[in-house]
Amino acid sequence: MMIAEDEFVQWIAYFFLPFFRVAAFLMAVPVVGSRLIPVRVRLIMALLVTLSLVQLLPRFDTGDPLKMLSIPLIFEQMVIGLALGFSVQLFIQVGVVAGQIIAMQIGLGFSQLLDPVNGVNVASVSQLFLMLFTLLYLVMNGHLITLEILVDSFRTLPIGAEFSLLNSYWHVANLGSWMFFSAVQIALPAIMALYVVNLTFGIMSKSSPQLQIFSIGFPFTMIYGLVILWVVIGGVLPRYELLFDELLAWMVLINEP
Repeated sequence: MMIAEDEFVQWIAYFFLPFFRVAAFLMAVPVVGSRLIPVRVRLIMALLVTLSLVQLLPRFDTGDPLKMLSIPLIFEQMVIGLALGFSVQLFIQVGVVAGQIIAMQIGLGFSQLLDPVNGVNVASVSQLFLMLFTLLYLVMNGHLITLEILVDSFRTLPIGAEFSLLNSYWHVANLGSWMFFSAVQIALPAIMALYVVNLTFGIMSKSSPQLQIFSIGFPFTMIYGLVILWVVIGGVLPRYELLFDELLAWMVLINEP
């Protein structure tokens, strides 16, 4: 069977361009994009996902993908994949920021652990929230849902079509403020409870300086903070579901042309 050169190059384009979007997404998404997963494994996963998607994608005409004119198109696919994957990464970091805020309030900010995913030292409470958010993300099939949104991006942002990514850039930038706002909402009960305790100790110390309230205030605050942390973790699941729904809404906005 004879295959024309132009037809063979077009077949390369049908696989070559979607591969960059999928690979960029897997590079930025949590769990798969962490340092614990070797680069070769991520590459193989990107190849398998692209092979399963290429038959479902609409045909497009981009010319010869091996020419220099295809570099902006390749960069565009990588930006779309990175934006979607980075939005999921910010969602997981909501728990890390919330844990850091709570740790500073209860006096466990000095307790640092090495985060093997990011390669930096974080508070032990942040590591706890990171594992909790990551496990909930996997158990509730969040990886499959976000992958479905990636597949849908080939319909809303088709390869070779003319559209502007400025709206996507703006939505990704707004995700940063959403991350901090959501983290404060999770940590707010602990913040308010510990503020009441500190205010009580301040009033007692002012009224009776000879009691040396602050000598027992720090260990009491730490023990009380652990109880508050237990209560906060018990109510994380409903808040997690709301945050995940908001994440999906943000990813749909990023996919809009």
